[in-house]
Amino acid sequence: MFDEPGLRYTHQAMRTTFEFFFPGQSPSQYQGIAEDCANELTDIELAISPYQEGSDIHRLNCASGTDEWVRIGWPTYTLLKLCQSLMFATNGAFSPFDGLRTMRVPGKVLDHQTNEILSQLDASEIDLNASISFRDDSPFARLAQGHIIDLGAIGKGWALDKCAALARDAGIERAFFHSGGSSMVAIGSPWPVTIPGTSENLMLSDTAMSVSRRINPDAGGVHIVSSNTTTDQSDVVARVIGASCAVTDALSTAAIVDNQSVKQLDENLDIKVVTLHTSNN
Repeated sequence: MFDEPGLRYTHQAMRTTFEFFFPGQSPSQYQGIAEDCANELTDIELAISPYQEGSDIHRLNCASGTDEWVRIGWPTYTLLKLCQSLMFATNGAFSPFDGLRTMRVPGKVLDHQTNEILSQLDASEIDLNASISFRDDSPFARLAQGHIIDLGAIGKGWALDKCAALARDAGIERAFFHSGGSSMVAIGSPWPVTIPGTSENLMLSDTAMSVSRRINPDAGGVHIVSSNTTTDQSDVVARVIGASCAVTDALSTAAIVDNQSVKQLDENLDIKVVTLHTSNN
Protein backbone atom coordinates (compact mmCIF):
# COMPACT_ATOMS: atom_id res chain seq x y z
CA MET A 1 0.00 0.00 0.00
CA PHE A 2 2.80 2.42 0.93
CA ASP A 3 6.46 2.06 0.06
CA GLU A 4 7.92 2.40 3.54
CA PRO A 5 8.61 0.01 6.42
CA GLY A 6 5.98 -0.56 9.08
CA LEU A 7 3.25 -2.88 10.30
CA ARG A 8 0.52 -3.81 7.81
CA TYR A 9 -2.34 -5.50 9.59
CA THR A 10 -5.44 -6.84 7.84
CA HIS A 11 -8.73 -7.96 9.31
CA GLN A 12 -11.87 -9.34 7.68
CA ALA A 13 -15.10 -7.77 8.93
CA MET A 14 -18.38 -6.41 7.54
CA ARG A 15 -17.90 -8.39 4.33
CA THR A 16 -14.74 -6.51 3.39
CA THR A 17 -11.06 -6.20 4.25
CA PHE A 18 -9.88 -3.61 6.74
CA GLU A 19 -6.21 -2.68 6.72
CA PHE A 20 -4.18 -0.71 9.24
CA PHE A 21 -0.72 0.63 8.44
CA PHE A 22 1.62 1.88 11.15
CA PRO A 23 4.90 3.16 9.64
CA GLY A 24 8.15 2.70 11.50
CA GLN A 25 11.37 0.71 11.76
CA SER A 26 10.01 -1.49 14.59
CA PRO A 27 6.67 -2.87 13.38
CA SER A 28 6.21 -5.17 16.35
CA GLN A 29 5.61 -2.21 18.67
CA TYR A 30 2.28 -1.61 16.92
CA GLN A 31 1.01 -5.17 17.13
CA GLY A 32 -0.95 -4.55 20.32
CA ILE A 33 -2.85 -1.50 19.07
CA ALA A 34 -3.54 -3.24 15.74
CA GLU A 35 -5.09 -6.17 17.60
CA ASP A 36 -7.12 -3.76 19.74
CA CYS A 37 -8.48 -2.20 16.55
CA ALA A 38 -9.35 -5.62 15.14
CA ASN A 39 -11.21 -6.49 18.34
CA GLU A 40 -13.08 -3.19 18.08
CA LEU A 41 -14.15 -4.10 14.54
CA THR A 42 -15.41 -7.47 15.75
CA ASP A 43 -17.46 -5.84 18.52
CA ILE A 44 -18.93 -3.28 16.12
CA GLU A 45 -19.88 -5.94 13.58
CA LEU A 46 -21.59 -8.00 16.28
CA ALA A 47 -23.65 -4.92 17.18
CA ILE A 48 -24.58 -3.40 13.81
CA SER A 49 -24.51 -6.14 11.18
CA PRO A 50 -28.00 -6.87 9.83
CA TYR A 51 -26.76 -10.38 9.02
CA GLN A 52 -25.66 -11.21 12.57
CA GLU A 53 -28.48 -12.90 14.47
CA GLY A 54 -28.99 -11.14 17.80
CA SER A 55 -27.23 -7.93 16.78
CA ASP A 56 -28.89 -4.62 17.61
CA ILE A 57 -29.71 -4.03 13.94
CA HIS A 58 -30.94 -7.56 13.29
CA ARG A 59 -33.32 -7.36 16.26
CA LEU A 60 -34.61 -3.96 15.11
CA ASN A 61 -35.17 -5.28 11.60
CA CYS A 62 -37.03 -8.32 12.90
CA ALA A 63 -39.33 -6.04 14.94
CA SER A 64 -40.05 -3.65 12.05
CA GLY A 65 -43.65 -2.46 12.07
CA THR A 66 -44.58 -4.19 15.34
CA ASP A 67 -44.51 -1.03 17.52
CA GLU A 68 -42.03 -2.89 19.74
CA TRP A 69 -39.34 -0.82 21.45
CA VAL A 70 -36.03 -2.64 21.07
CA ARG A 71 -33.23 -2.10 23.56
CA ILE A 72 -29.90 -1.49 21.81
CA GLY A 73 -26.40 -0.55 22.92
CA TRP A 74 -25.56 3.11 23.43
CA PRO A 75 -22.99 3.07 20.57
CA THR A 76 -25.64 1.75 18.16
CA TYR A 77 -28.12 4.29 19.49
CA THR A 78 -25.60 7.08 18.82
CA LEU A 79 -24.90 5.78 15.30
CA LEU A 80 -28.59 5.52 14.42
CA LYS A 81 -29.25 9.04 15.71
CA LEU A 82 -26.41 10.24 13.45
CA CYS A 83 -27.97 8.33 10.56
CA GLN A 84 -31.32 10.03 11.15
CA SER A 85 -29.70 13.47 11.28
CA LEU A 86 -27.81 12.86 8.03
CA MET A 87 -30.93 11.50 6.37
CA PHE A 88 -32.81 14.70 7.21
CA ALA A 89 -29.86 16.90 6.21
CA THR A 90 -29.65 15.24 2.77
CA ASN A 91 -33.42 15.18 2.22
CA GLY A 92 -33.35 11.40 2.08
CA ALA A 93 -30.47 11.04 -0.40
CA PHE A 94 -28.78 9.11 2.42
CA SER A 95 -31.44 6.68 3.61
CA PRO A 96 -30.11 3.81 5.77
CA PHE A 97 -33.65 2.94 6.87
CA ASP A 98 -34.62 2.15 3.28
CA GLY A 99 -33.01 -1.28 3.23
CA LEU A 100 -35.92 -2.83 1.37
CA ARG A 101 -34.49 -1.11 -1.69
CA THR A 102 -30.76 -0.96 -0.96
CA MET A 103 -30.52 -4.63 0.03
CA ARG A 104 -32.08 -5.65 -3.26
CA VAL A 105 -29.29 -4.17 -5.39
CA PRO A 106 -28.33 -6.69 -8.11
CA GLY A 107 -25.34 -8.76 -7.10
CA LYS A 108 -25.78 -8.23 -3.34
CA VAL A 109 -25.56 -11.58 -1.55
CA LEU A 110 -27.99 -11.90 1.36
CA ASP A 111 -28.31 -14.63 3.94
CA HIS A 112 -31.52 -16.64 4.39
CA GLN A 113 -32.69 -14.75 7.49
CA THR A 114 -32.33 -11.34 5.83
CA ASN A 115 -34.23 -12.60 2.79
CA GLU A 116 -36.98 -13.78 5.12
CA ILE A 117 -37.20 -10.35 6.77
CA LEU A 118 -37.35 -8.63 3.38
CA SER A 119 -40.10 -10.95 2.17
CA GLN A 120 -42.30 -10.08 5.16
CA LEU A 121 -42.13 -6.31 4.69
CA ASP A 122 -44.14 -4.18 2.28
CA ALA A 123 -42.22 -1.38 0.56
CA SER A 124 -45.22 0.08 -1.24
CA GLU A 125 -45.57 3.01 1.14
CA ILE A 126 -42.44 4.24 2.88
CA ASP A 127 -42.24 7.51 4.82
CA LEU A 128 -38.58 8.13 5.61
CA ASN A 129 -39.47 10.98 7.99
CA ALA A 130 -41.25 8.50 10.24
CA SER A 131 -38.89 5.59 9.68
CA ILE A 132 -37.39 5.28 13.18
CA SER A 133 -38.23 6.53 16.66
CA PHE A 134 -36.04 6.86 19.74
CA ARG A 135 -36.52 7.26 23.45
CA ASP A 136 -34.63 10.27 24.76
CA ASP A 137 -33.67 8.89 28.15
CA SER A 138 -32.68 5.31 27.33
CA PRO A 139 -31.24 3.36 24.37
CA PHE A 140 -34.47 2.10 22.83
CA ALA A 141 -35.56 2.40 19.21
CA ARG A 142 -38.31 1.10 16.97
CA LEU A 143 -38.79 0.89 13.21
CA ALA A 144 -41.99 1.85 11.44
CA GLN A 145 -43.82 -0.49 9.10
CA GLY A 146 -41.98 -1.16 5.84
CA HIS A 147 -38.51 -0.21 7.07
CA ILE A 148 -35.35 -2.24 7.46
CA ILE A 149 -31.90 -0.88 8.34
CA ASP A 150 -28.93 -1.25 6.00
CA LEU A 151 -25.80 0.48 7.35
CA GLY A 152 -23.62 -0.44 4.37
CA ALA A 153 -23.21 3.24 3.50
CA ILE A 154 -21.95 4.32 6.94
CA GLY A 155 -21.02 1.30 9.08
CA LYS A 156 -17.48 0.86 7.77
CA GLY A 157 -16.72 4.56 8.19
CA TRP A 158 -18.09 4.44 11.74
CA ALA A 159 -15.80 1.49 12.48
CA LEU A 160 -12.76 3.26 11.01
CA ASP A 161 -13.45 6.32 13.16
CA LYS A 162 -13.47 4.11 16.26
CA CYS A 163 -10.20 2.41 15.29
CA ALA A 164 -8.52 5.74 14.57
CA ALA A 165 -9.67 7.04 17.95
CA LEU A 166 -8.10 4.03 19.65
CA ALA A 167 -4.82 4.71 17.84
CA ARG A 168 -4.79 8.38 18.75
CA ASP A 169 -5.58 7.57 22.39
CA ALA A 170 -2.58 5.20 22.34
CA GLY A 171 -0.34 8.06 21.24
CA ILE A 172 -0.03 7.07 17.57
CA GLU A 173 1.04 10.13 15.60
CA ARG A 174 1.03 8.65 12.09
CA ALA A 175 -1.07 5.79 10.68
CA PHE A 176 -3.44 4.96 7.86
CA PHE A 177 -6.67 2.95 8.07
CA HIS A 178 -8.88 1.87 5.21
CA SER A 179 -11.78 -0.40 4.41
CA GLY A 180 -11.86 -1.92 0.94
CA GLY A 181 -9.87 1.02 -0.43
CA SER A 182 -12.94 3.28 -0.58
CA SER A 183 -13.19 4.48 3.03
CA MET A 184 -10.09 5.72 4.81
CA VAL A 185 -8.70 7.70 7.73
CA ALA A 186 -5.25 9.30 7.67
CA ILE A 187 -3.49 10.14 10.92
CA GLY A 188 -0.57 12.53 10.50
CA SER A 189 0.80 13.51 7.12
CA PRO A 190 1.34 13.13 4.28
CA TRP A 191 -0.43 10.11 2.79
CA PRO A 192 -0.54 9.71 -1.02
CA VAL A 193 -3.84 8.24 -2.23
CA THR A 194 -5.23 7.30 -5.63
CA ILE A 195 -9.01 7.67 -5.94
CA PRO A 196 -10.64 4.31 -6.78
CA GLY A 197 -12.30 4.34 -10.18
CA THR A 198 -10.28 7.34 -11.37
CA SER A 199 -6.69 8.37 -12.00
CA GLU A 200 -6.81 11.25 -9.50
CA ASN A 201 -4.05 11.38 -6.90
CA LEU A 202 -4.02 13.51 -3.78
CA MET A 203 -2.44 13.77 -0.34
CA LEU A 204 -4.40 13.21 2.86
CA SER A 205 -3.38 14.68 6.20
CA ASP A 206 -5.27 14.11 9.46
CA THR A 207 -8.57 13.59 7.72
CA ALA A 208 -11.04 11.00 6.48
CA MET A 209 -12.13 10.33 2.92
CA SER A 210 -14.79 8.16 1.32
CA VAL A 211 -15.40 7.36 -2.33
CA SER A 212 -18.65 6.02 -3.78
CA ARG A 213 -19.51 4.88 -7.29
CA ARG A 214 -22.97 4.41 -8.72
CA ILE A 215 -22.09 1.67 -11.22
CA ASN A 216 -20.10 -1.12 -9.62
CA PRO A 217 -19.23 -3.84 -12.17
CA ASP A 218 -18.09 -6.16 -9.37
CA ALA A 219 -21.53 -5.96 -7.73
CA GLY A 220 -23.58 -6.66 -10.81
CA GLY A 221 -24.24 -3.12 -11.99
CA VAL A 222 -26.07 -0.32 -10.16
CA HIS A 223 -24.57 -0.25 -6.69
CA ILE A 224 -26.27 2.68 -4.95
CA VAL A 225 -30.05 2.80 -4.74
CA SER A 226 -32.36 5.01 -2.70
CA SER A 227 -35.91 6.28 -2.75
CA ASN A 228 -34.65 9.24 -4.80
CA THR A 229 -32.85 7.19 -7.46
CA THR A 230 -34.07 7.66 -11.01
CA THR A 231 -33.74 5.33 -13.97
CA ASP A 232 -30.70 7.28 -15.20
CA GLN A 233 -27.91 4.76 -15.75
CA SER A 234 -25.02 7.26 -15.84
CA ASP A 235 -21.98 6.38 -13.79
CA VAL A 236 -20.88 8.78 -11.07
CA VAL A 237 -17.83 8.66 -8.81
CA ALA A 238 -17.91 11.04 -5.85
CA ARG A 239 -15.52 11.64 -2.99
CA VAL A 240 -16.05 13.42 0.29
CA ILE A 241 -13.27 14.56 2.62
CA GLY A 242 -13.97 15.52 6.23
CA ALA A 243 -13.20 14.93 9.89
CA SER A 244 -15.43 11.85 10.35
CA CYS A 245 -15.30 8.80 8.10
CA ALA A 246 -18.85 7.87 9.12
CA VAL A 247 -20.04 11.23 7.79
CA THR A 248 -17.94 11.07 4.63
CA ASP A 249 -19.20 7.54 3.95
CA ALA A 250 -22.81 8.64 4.27
CA LEU A 251 -22.38 11.79 2.21
CA SER A 252 -20.37 10.20 -0.59
CA THR A 253 -23.27 7.80 -1.02
CA ALA A 254 -25.78 10.65 -0.87
CA ALA A 255 -23.76 12.65 -3.41
CA ILE A 256 -24.37 9.92 -5.98
CA VAL A 257 -28.10 10.40 -5.54
CA ASP A 258 -28.27 14.18 -5.09
CA ASN A 259 -24.90 15.87 -5.47
CA GLN A 260 -26.11 19.47 -5.24
CA SER A 261 -28.02 18.89 -2.03
CA VAL A 262 -24.94 17.38 -0.39
CA LYS A 263 -22.62 20.14 -1.61
CA GLN A 264 -24.81 22.65 0.22
CA LEU A 265 -23.70 20.99 3.47
CA ASP A 266 -20.00 21.75 2.85
CA GLU A 267 -19.68 24.72 5.17
CA ASN A 268 -21.90 23.50 8.01
CA LEU A 269 -20.27 20.06 8.25
CA ASP A 270 -16.71 21.12 7.31
CA ILE A 271 -16.57 18.72 4.38
CA LYS A 272 -15.43 18.86 0.78
CA VAL A 273 -17.58 17.13 -1.84
CA VAL A 274 -16.25 16.48 -5.34
CA THR A 275 -17.96 14.69 -8.21
CA LEU A 276 -15.11 13.14 -10.11
CA HIS A 277 -16.56 11.45 -13.16
CA THR A 278 -19.81 10.89 -15.01
CA SER A 279 -20.37 8.83 -18.13
CA ASN A 280 -23.27 7.14 -19.88
CA ASN A 281 -23.20 3.38 -20.16
